[in-house]
Amino acid sequence: MKSSFKQNLFYYSVLFFCVALPLSIALISLAAVLILIAALVSGDYANLKEELKNRKSLVIVSATYLITILGLLQSRNFSAALYDLNKALPFLILPLSFSVAPRLKQEQFRRVLELFSLSVLFSALITFFRFQLTRNPDILDAQFVGFMHHIRFSLMILLVFVVQAFLMKRYWMAYKPGWRLTVILSNLFLLFFLFWQQSLTGIITLGVVVLVFLLELISRPGSQKVRIGIGTVLILILLIPSIYILKVIGDYYNKDQIDPNTLPAATAEGHQYVHDFSNPFTENGHYIGLYLCEDELKPAWNKRSAYRYQSADANGNRLSDTLVRYLTSKNLPKDASGIAALDEQDIQNIEAGISNYKLAGAKFSLYPRLYVSVWELDHFFKTGNSNHKSIAQRIEYLKAAWMIWRDNLWFGVGTGNWKEAYREAYQAMGSKMDESQYADAHNQYMAWLVRFGIVGTSAIIILLLWPVIAYRAYQSSLITSLLLIFFVANLGDSNLDTHAGGYLFLFFYALFLTNRQYLLSSVRNA
Repeated sequence: MKSSFKQNLFYYSVLFFCVALPLSIALISLAAVLILIAALVSGDYANLKEELKNRKSLVIVSATYLITILGLLQSRNFSAALYDLNKALPFLILPLSFSVAPRLKQEQFRRVLELFSLSVLFSALITFFRFQLTRNPDILDAQFVGFMHHIRFSLMILLVFVVQAFLMKRYWMAYKPGWRLTVILSNLFLLFFLFWQQSLTGIITLGVVVLVFLLELISRPGSQKVRIGIGTVLILILLIPSIYILKVIGDYYNKDQIDPNTLPAATAEGHQYVHDFSNPFTENGHYIGLYLCEDELKPAWNKRSAYRYQSADANGNRLSDTLVRYLTSKNLPKDASGIAALDEQDIQNIEAGISNYKLAGAKFSLYPRLYVSVWELDHFFKTGNSNHKSIAQRIEYLKAAWMIWRDNLWFGVGTGNWKEAYREAYQAMGSKMDESQYADAHNQYMAWLVRFGIVGTSAIIILLLWPVIAYRAYQSSLITSLLLIFFVANLGDSNLDTHAGGYLFLFFYALFLTNRQYLLSSVRNA
């Protein structure tokens, strides 16, 4: 009994890790420690040499941690270097744990995948219903109500799709009809959730994965009709999003044609309007600088709301700015009549910091997220100010990263020095970003190039990919899908440098490599 528990201890710790991944950063750290302890306690040390020979691929993956250690040779900031070493721990802990731990049985491997899928579904359900209970939510706030950062959680959802495709292909006939329906409905909900949460990185990554899958299907020998059908789907997947994005851009730049001579000089109550033709900004095609009368706007607003006109809204922005933009978005004058035309829901939206009525509606549409992205870029290109604008900031981040890497081409700036290097780069660029907004490249490959240069980055990529090539693990759809998901997502964020992202990738990479014989046998038997 005692021996049986010892043998299963690692399995239990892996199950706990699957539950922790979509629910808590703190639990992820605890679960990782438990995995390491369980691996050390339950390892077969009598045959360790032989086991390590069979699992040397994981030891090679863990060697990527040495790149971060070697980066200490250039370190000028000890505390920042320790932070980087801690951040890179997933590359050390998980591969080494799986290299000495007992190999999971096939049924245990299946249970791990199923529990991870259920945990992600549970987290998504809680997040969705918690958002619905929020008072006057901005649809874009859906990104911030989950247990995990929305990008990392979107990657978990994509992994669930891949995992469920594998399980359904292998066990579909063994599933009872009720469970089959549950699996299908659960995956449909997660697909809905992915779009509802508006994570563009996750959605784009999903699109690329589907495109690659369809291209792989169409390249297989088979019926001409089937290939034509797949080709048609492929074209539609490319065409429909493109048309939709062009519509959003067209809507944004479809601006009112204004004749200054026809604009009224005064409000209905006789107060003077201000028409600022130098203000180029718009909301839903209507110019913000026109039809403004603060003599009426301020008292009219203060009669309708407990939030004072000169105070801050719930998002911390100036309420007067939010109010002006919201009225403009509805094509209402910024005067007493405009305030009178607002209903109670509009008032609550403005108090909540919602600056465009379209962001309060269309709760299950991607339109608001795309519209805001166009608005962010438009404002950035007109003003050079990228503060609190996600996509615009990424442009600044990449410019700074390029500047740093250009000056540290081969070996980068080293471990612990990147924050100072970015700060100096932003100042040298004359960036208008607040210092509180400074960050790294938000691109994993540029982040590595900044820290480790061409030499270190090449070493990391080779060490990560060598096991896949050496053992032909690319024949497994699970392994190739995992790599593809992170390859694409890492273009839009430094996922492996985040706590959840690093542990997510390394956990499944180590899990899949350890069980590659089973995965590859399932390919051969398919």
